Amino acid sequence: PDGQLVSGGGLNGTNRSIQLGRFDTNFTQQVCKDGFFNQGGDGECVVCPSGSFMNGTGLSMVQYEGHVPLVPPSLCNRCPENSTSEPASVGNQSCLCAPGYSGPDAGPCPPCPPNAYKAIPGSSPCLPCSRPMSGSPLAATICECEPGHHPDQRVGVMQNGASCIFCSGGSFKLARGNVECTPCEDQERPKNFSYWVDPAPPDAFCPFLCFEGFTSPLKTPLNQYQCVPCAKVPGSNPCSAGEYWNSTCSTTQSPGCRGCDNMRGEGVYRLHP
Repeated sequence: PDGQLVSGGGLNGTNRSIQLGRFDTNFTQQVCKDGFFNQGGDGECVVCPSGSFMNGTGLSMVQYEGHVPLVPPSLCNRCPENSTSEPASVGNQSCLCAPGYSGPDAGPCPPCPPNAYKAIPGSSPCLPCSRPMSGSPLAATICECEPGHHPDQRVGVMQNGASCIFCSGGSFKLARGNVECTPCEDQERPKNFSYWVDPAPPDAFCPFLCFEGFTSPLKTPLNQYQCVPCAKVPGSNPCSAGEYWNSTCSTTQSPGCRGCDNMRGEGVYRLHP
């Protein structure tokens, strides 16, 4: 929690303390440098670690000739939530909002909203992601390419996501992230009479289309994807009463008899559409 007292690690002799004078023949008075605290015991001055600060100097009594220090130890204060500081910081103004969070020095530091980011510590504002090709979750430090998009290799990853481009046909990417699109396997598309959808849609796995006049039957474990010629319009009505002949031919739909909706089927031959 905010204001919690923390401890730090010792440093070498050059930063330990500054001798100011003597109280008497048995004790030496020392004051810790700014950003250091007295951890008690032998009066060693220790740096306040990252994420904390010292309100002022910490008085330290060094043990001398077997006597016990008279001044109690001083302690560092923890920075507010979602903020950080450099080691040996003085005052709460040294606590800066962490990357992904924005606010005044010393806090409070609310998170950046979704589809925004902040890459550096400090009071600078959160910046928007380049939409709709990139986005981000709450408290983001960088924008990521949305599904169906990847960073342009000629530019590289950009913090605001401006380098995100569509995945090319024959590849897929179904989740947000700054990674490359995954190439499709050869068996995910018929060898003949077909082509990849380009660019690849963000919500589909390796979609393909058949050439005009061809359709793709449903794939089963016993066969591979294939594109076959569409059935020709029959010379006579092959449909039963309550059905009509639909001549539509596409990758996902082949010609055939269809049930009539909200109509009275008399078995009359009809060309459709």
